[in-house]
Amino acid sequence: LGMPEGRIDDTASALARLRSPVSYFLADAGTTEAPGLAANGMTSRQAHWAAKLIADRGIEHLHAHGATTAADVAREAGGLTGVGYSFTAHADGLCEGADVPSLRAKIRDARFVVALNNVDRGYLLRNCGIDLADKLHRIPMGVNPKEFPFASAESHDSDSVLAVGPLVEKSGFADLIGIEIAKWAKVI
Repeated sequence: LGMPEGRIDDTASALARLRSPVSYFLADAGTTEAPGLAANGMTSRQAHWAAKLIADRGIEHLHAHGATTAADVAREAGGLTGVGYSFTAHADGLCEGADVPSLRAKIRDARFVVALNNVDRGYLLRNCGIDLADKLHRIPMGVNPKEFPFASAESHDSDSVLAVGPLVEKSGFADLIGIEIAKWAKVI
């Protein structure tokens, strides 16, 4: 739905492995709202844009990473095209104050939903209903411990910390190590 933020992560590597072209919705690239779009016209514009790509490329399934805007766009684009969708429920979509009725409707309409851990799956079951359990699948997110074998304390610096996540403010690295992310990013 937008260009990558230029974070220090493996986005460029992942994009290089794709076999199909990557397209980005650019709100300021001369797009105009179609008549009759709802007040949240941006989401509708994105869904109409995605629906055109679905038709042009013969896409058979949509997956959104996130339970908020991305899932809203996939849901609407799926409705416009008849193509099913799924989404990964995590982070902002599961925080306190999440729109539970909307989240329940997204789960109900989705082919399936991915939770990244048992805590998130439990949250969805408690708040959205046990009747949706068959749609909720846990696919753990993490690192392969075989790639990072245990090392005794003598084999590393006493100041070493291993933290895994995107290098963005909400990941909390600044709180973990007590420095600003921008300063840390220059070190890497």
